[in-house]
Amino acid sequence: MKFLALVVALFSAAAVYVAHASGHGVVYLLAAFSFLAAVVTFMAAENTSTFIRILIRFFATETVILGTCVCVSALGRWPAALEGIRVPSSVAITVALFCVLAYVAAYIPVARRALDIADRYFRTAGTMRVPLLGFRVSERRAAAGALMFLVAINQLQVFMVVNISFVSRTLFNSLQSGDPPAFWHAVLVDYPIYLVPYLVSLYIEFVVSNTLFIRWREFLTEDYSGRWLDRHNHYGMMLAGVGTDNPDQRIQEDVPRFINGGMFGGLGIYNFSINLIAQLSSLVAYSIILWTASQKLTFPGTGFHMPGFLFWCALAFAMLGTGGTMGIGRKLATLAFARQHYEANYRFSLARLREYSEQIALLFGEKTERGILSERFVSIIRNFFSIVIVKANLSVFQNFFESISNYVPLIILAPFFFAKIVTLGDMTLTLQAFGMVNSALTFFITYYDNLADFRSVLARLTTFDASLAAGAPVPEVAHPVEPTRDFVLSGVSLDLPDGSPLLKPFDLRLAANENVLVVGPSGSGKSTLFRAISGVWPYGDGKVAAPAGAKVMVLPQKPYLPVGTLAAAVSYPEPAGTFDEATLKKVLTEVGLEKLTDKLGLDDNWTQRLSGGEQQRLAIARAILAQPDWLLLDEATSAMDVDLERRTYETIARLLPKATVVSIAHRPSLVDHHDRVLTMEPTADGLFTPREKTKVAAE
Repeated sequence: MKFLALVVALFSAAAVYVAHASGHGVVYLLAAFSFLAAVVTFMAAENTSTFIRILIRFFATETVILGTCVCVSALGRWPAALEGIRVPSSVAITVALFCVLAYVAAYIPVARRALDIADRYFRTAGTMRVPLLGFRVSERRAAAGALMFLVAINQLQVFMVVNISFVSRTLFNSLQSGDPPAFWHAVLVDYPIYLVPYLVSLYIEFVVSNTLFIRWREFLTEDYSGRWLDRHNHYGMMLAGVGTDNPDQRIQEDVPRFINGGMFGGLGIYNFSINLIAQLSSLVAYSIILWTASQKLTFPGTGFHMPGFLFWCALAFAMLGTGGTMGIGRKLATLAFARQHYEANYRFSLARLREYSEQIALLFGEKTERGILSERFVSIIRNFFSIVIVKANLSVFQNFFESISNYVPLIILAPFFFAKIVTLGDMTLTLQAFGMVNSALTFFITYYDNLADFRSVLARLTTFDASLAAGAPVPEVAHPVEPTRDFVLSGVSLDLPDGSPLLKPFDLRLAANENVLVVGPSGSGKSTLFRAISGVWPYGDGKVAAPAGAKVMVLPQKPYLPVGTLAAAVSYPEPAGTFDEATLKKVLTEVGLEKLTDKLGLDDNWTQRLSGGEQQRLAIARAILAQPDWLLLDEATSAMDVDLERRTYETIARLLPKATVVSIAHRPSLVDHHDRVLTMEPTADGLFTPREKTKVAAE
């Protein structure tokens, strides 16, 4: 970008020479704005948002190209064949100004937060396959190219709409003057010249923009879900007490809404940026029309002329509307954030009811559940009426403003029309220009609701980012690798997440091929000890040395069964398709689930479909497939009867002969399946510590 900044600076110097040589003072203004564009282009080369750098690079290039056209025209060397498309100096000045505005926007606090998220995609090191052509290109370069192309096509659409407005002026003037040839030429020749390319550009824009959206969403979805799942970060967030509410909603709903407003309309960072650029381009183009139209307006009967009269009227009218809208709707962003929170909590409660349907029915808990749902829905209702009140006030003001906006320019121009100072075509063009300028200046009125929603989406994603960062201690847990085959715990003490001590410092060696049973009262730290051995518990001190290359697998009391096919549930944590059907059928038969062998391809919610004992046996089947070196069973057979539990341990011993089994349990019958017994004994200070116990029945 520094080279581009040098090119823009050289053009600025050349524009000064052209201004001096041609005597066109406006070219000096172009030179000044070009110099500012060169400065911000140079400054944006480092420590600036990538998204903003793309826009600045595009506008700086436009400044040189369009500015060169202006300079050629000022020197009187513009080709006669292109006389109808001479570039106004105001257009070149505007794109130079866009460079400055884009740079300033990068340092507005709310914009910086949005750009921090957007930039991740435009900095990605990945590649993408080009549709139809087949070869691969850099993802970030393709994304930057698509963004610049979409900005350019929107500017082209503004150019075509402006020219359609001039065709409308010709059409109405021909009607007023009774000139049929001019009328039909405008309808059959001039109008299609601009309308057809305009419609084609809309089609191209739709395809390119939606391709950009889905690639952008795919990247951000992978970014958020990857960081949430990476190295147990979702678990670390829960332990640290910073778990954001409804992370599934943040990823599934807020990511697309952040980009382009989502499937149901709205405003995202792309829509906002492109619409704002288009509106500013329209503002410049139609302001020129209003300013030019004001030149022949002299107040009837006075001879008084006010430069830019129509433009100043449009500006004053828009400022009135913007101020009123911002004053009335200032609470919408906060209310929108709260609405998403209440709706998500209510939806989560419904999902939990479905998940635990059997338990609720057995406990006759429907009345309580109805009360919980009603209580949560009351929050939705209160928030809803708060939003309704604000939106009702805002709607009345916006509709009033919109209804009178069609008559204000008509009332202003009527005296000039009756005095025959303007023609019907001039009046029509001026009305359109007034409407477009007013639309551009009232951009924030039109999109105020959407901007409020966008701010709430941005707030949810940034708080999710903050939670992901705050929940990072788990990845820091790492076990030194020892050349022995044993787990060696030296000076280990374990704490609760709030810092309260749980287990006093202790030393322990878990020897390979020596099965161990861990017993003790509830809350004594048995499960926490397993988590420390597995490397997912970050709270405490000491050293846990793991055997080199050891594969450790933990089976909890309530196993996790992903929604999907039974084959996928059995294979987990390996992906579906890792094991062939014959292997899956064999392992299900080994754990006594032969009745499920014909349901491997069935897609269902297996947590609800299977009993507790069946779920635990399915988890044992996973362990058999995984062939771990160390199998930690955290009451993983508690839902089985004594006989089935005995047969399950015999199956583990037969099919996992090289695995060391460490179990947490309370049944005395399990002592026979283990070589050692550890008991979590209380100490004088109310903590616990593991101690060797004579091999007797567990308590």
